[in-house]
Amino acid sequence: MIDDGIDKKDRESVLDSIFGNQGLVHSDDDICFEVKCEQIQERTKELSASFHRYFANRVARTIRELWEGPTPPGYFDQGWTNNNSESLNHVLKSAINWQSKPLLDLIVTIQEIVTAQFKDLQRALVSRGQYRVADSHKHFEITATSWVNKTVPERERLTKRFKSYIPPDKRVITSTDGRMNVIKPRALGKKIGQRKRKINERTTTFKKKKD
Repeated sequence: MIDDGIDKKDRESVLDSIFGNQGLVHSDDDICFEVKCEQIQERTKELSASFHRYFANRVARTIRELWEGPTPPGYFDQGWTNNNSESLNHVLKSAINWQSKPLLDLIVTIQEIVTAQFKDLQRALVSRGQYRVADSHKHFEITATSWVNKTVPERERLTKRFKSYIPPDKRVITSTDGRMNVIKPRALGKKIGQRKRKINERTTTFKKKKD
């Protein structure tokens, strides 16, 4: 960065955003890593085009590999295919690359698959990744910046509330005293056996004969 003529204060700021206590290398999860990486790229693009290319093509990739360690086989982020929507049996076979493995490796493989699914869940909360939150859970969505600004316990509480939330059943109605829930009938206020008529039938009243 010195050869690019970047000011000392800006150099220290960029280095701190990468290696500092709150920097890229100390990201808490994938979302924080991606957001911080984007912020650094935007910052370096303003300072130096050459360092921006170097960071995007070399530094960010290397830090990513060191930060997350070896990628487990069958990791879902490798890309979405139609086969991923099939049975769990197929997912497990894809995770071990269709090779024979000892039975004891099954627990580790399942743990890696579940961990990857939880990462996809968190990405969906900030509208990233391959999935999106259902309409019934839209109120849990937040921006990526809000996610980064939250503490780890706050993110865990948000994720826990999202996983445990059960949307209200629109087919159920509650009694006026609030003590009972029943399935809503198709038509309210209709007597049992009552016929539904488009036009009221005419009725005739016979006069009572006098004796």
